[in-house]
Amino acid sequence: MARILFAWELGKGFGHLAPYIDLVDGLQKRGHQVVFAARDVGNTERIFGSKGVVILQAPCMMHNVANPYRVQYNFSHLLHNIGFAEARSIFGLVKAWRHIYKYAQADMVLFDHSPTALLAAKPYKFKRIVSGSGFLIPPASQPLPLMRYWQQYDMDRLAKEEAQLLANINRVQEGLKLPALPSVSAIYDADRHFLLSFKELDHYPDRPDGNYVGMFSPPGHGVPPVWPGNSPRKVFAYLHPFRQIGDLLGTLAKGNFSTIVYGPEIPETVKKKIDSDRLVFSNQPLDIKHVAAECNFAVTNGTFGTTAAFLLYGKPVLAMPTNLERVMVARRLVAVGAGLAVRQDKPENLPKAINTIMTSGKFAEAAKKFGSRYAGLSQQWQTEQMLDAMEDLLGVAGQGTTPRSDNTKAKTAAIMGADAEIPAPGTPPRKGRRARHK
Repeated sequence: MARILFAWELGKGFGHLAPYIDLVDGLQKRGHQVVFAARDVGNTERIFGSKGVVILQAPCMMHNVANPYRVQYNFSHLLHNIGFAEARSIFGLVKAWRHIYKYAQADMVLFDHSPTALLAAKPYKFKRIVSGSGFLIPPASQPLPLMRYWQQYDMDRLAKEEAQLLANINRVQEGLKLPALPSVSAIYDADRHFLLSFKELDHYPDRPDGNYVGMFSPPGHGVPPVWPGNSPRKVFAYLHPFRQIGDLLGTLAKGNFSTIVYGPEIPETVKKKIDSDRLVFSNQPLDIKHVAAECNFAVTNGTFGTTAAFLLYGKPVLAMPTNLERVMVARRLVAVGAGLAVRQDKPENLPKAINTIMTSGKFAEAAKKFGSRYAGLSQQWQTEQMLDAMEDLLGVAGQGTTPRSDNTKAKTAAIMGADAEIPAPGTPPRKGRRARHK
C-alpha cells in the first residue's frame, strides 16, 4: 500500500501526537506504512515506538531570531519569530527537510505545525495534508488575518511586514531554483486540511470555509476521580504553571466545593502551600468522561483540547489563559456562552467568576447545547473521516474497515456544515478553500 510521513516541526507536548494515535493504528490496519519526522523523538517513541513506526528527528530551528516581535498580531509575526526572519536559516531547514523526503519516499505527508516542512515540500509530487487546530492553520488571505482580531493594528504596516517575510521566503525559493510564492499563506496550500476543531471554537471566528473534523478525547483513558470531602458541588482543574497559579489554587481551596487538580508540571513547592481538605492534587491523568459526569464545571488555562472535551460532555469551563493561542480559545468559549474567562493578571476577579459560573444555569445550558449538537460523534468517527479522505487522495478508496454510509454523511454535515462533504480528488476548490499552489 502507501507510505505516510507525519511531519511535526514546532510546538511541544503530546498535543501534536495524541490526536493521531487512532489514525496511525487505522493506517497500519489498512496496510499502510507510517514514518514520523518529529520534533520530540522521545515522546514520539513513547507513544508510537511499539507500533513499528519509523521515527526520525525533524529539522528544527536551534537559535532565537535577533529581532522578534514581542507582541504577535498575525501568523506572519509568529513565523518571523520562529526563524523566517532570516532567509539563511530557512534555507538550511528546507534543505534538511528535503533530505527527509528523499529518505522517506512518502506517497503522502501529513503536516502538523510544520511551516518549513511545507515550504520544502513545494516541488514534490506526494499528496499533502495540513492538520491541526484552527490556530495552526491560518485562513488564506494577504496579509494573513489578525490573531488579535479584537484589537486595532495598522493594516498597511502589517502588509509591509508580511511582504518582508515573503521576500525572505522567496529568496529561498530562488536559491533552490523554484517559483516564487504569491503570498505567505501559500505555504499552507495542500490537497486537504484537517481542522481538529469545531466551527464554534475555531480560533479564527471569521474563517470563510473549513474542513472541521472535530477534536475528541477517547473515554476510558485515565483514572476515575476520587473527590475530597462530601460536597455535592465539584470542580475539576487541569492547569499548567503560570505566575498567578498560587492565587488560582488558593481561591479554589477556599471554595465551598470539592476540587481535584491535575497539573503534572506544577512545582511541589506551590502544591505544598495549599492546605485544604477540599482540594487534592492528582498525580495521574483522569478519565474526562467520568469527571465531566460528576463535576459542575472545569477550570483550564484555555487549552483547546480540554476545553472542547468538557463542552462535548455538556459542562461549562472557566478559563485563565496563559498565552495568545489560549486567549483566542477563551474568547470563543465566552462567545459560545459556555463559560467565562479571567485574565491571569487579574486573579482578584476569580471569586466572582467562580461563583457566577457555579450558580448561573445559563453556562451549563450553553455547554449542553454544544454537546448535544455533536452527540453521536466520536474519535472513531473522526478517525474514519480522516482515513477515508487520505485513501481517497491515495487512490485506494474503499479499503477502509467501515464504509461510508448516509448516516456518516449526515454526521459529517452536522460538524462541518450542511453543505460540507469531503470532495473527491481533483474537485475544484470552492471559494475560500485552499488549493495547492501550482
